[in-house]
Amino acid sequence: RVQAKPERSCCTKCFGKSLGSHYMQHVGFDKRGRALVYSDIGLAMDRRPASNVEHCVQVLELLEKFLPPYPNDQYIWICDFHKFGVGNMNPSV
Repeated sequence: RVQAKPERSCCTKCFGKSLGSHYMQHVGFDKRGRALVYSDIGLAMDRRPASNVEHCVQVLELLEKFLPPYPNDQYIWICDFHKFGVGNMNPSV
């Protein structure tokens, strides 16, 4: 964390090329106050692993500011796998 400084991360694809490059975002809170994150690889235009890791780090780091202090810092990650198939799998990951 000291060298990488993930808290300062910014998805270069979403902010540099297209906001639709990835589809993972904080969408709200449940009744217990836990943050809800929704992701759908089928809607992402950029499916490269390194690019998606960069985006995921940004989303989770931004989300951290909205979470209650530890040990109550919980969130729910909803993964929608529509349009996900063998072509989305990368053996190098």
